Amino acid sequence: MNPNKVEETFSSLEISTSKKFFVPDEDLFGHFSNATTVSTKGSLSLENKLEIRHVKNFFNLERNWDSYNALPVKSESVEKAIGFIKLVNDFGINVYLTSPGPNGEVLVQLENELREIEFIFYPEESKFVQFEKNDFVAQGNFKNENLVKMLEWLYEERR
Repeated sequence: MNPNKVEETFSSLEISTSKKFFVPDEDLFGHFSNATTVSTKGSLSLENKLEIRHVKNFFNLERNWDSYNALPVKSESVEKAIGFIKLVNDFGINVYLTSPGPNGEVLVQLENELREIEFIFYPEESKFVQFEKNDFVAQGNFKNENLVKMLEWLYEERR
């Protein structure tokens, strides 16, 4: 392999010189230490595009989609989840998992090694639950202004 060759990826094909470049703070996101990642703000990664497509498919779920009398997923929940995926994408983060919930909500999960945060989007509110090594850490109401602090926790170095 030629070390001077630049490999093109799906996300690199989206870079446009007419857009501003956004590079995450490397102290906050140490998991980028082995590679330099440059993406355009607002340009979605392939992984996040696929998750958004997955979330949009939740509109097709009808009552009792889980055979336990689950409600159809609410459009407001889908819109909030898609907005959140786009927001974390701007930080250079790919969503780990998305899932419909039985009460019309959408779950979006972020993870890093032994830590994870589940964000649950209901039509009228948003919640979060934090775990470390599968143990409950915290839960509460989620507000976008708390996202950076939560991401710092998720990606902080463990000693």
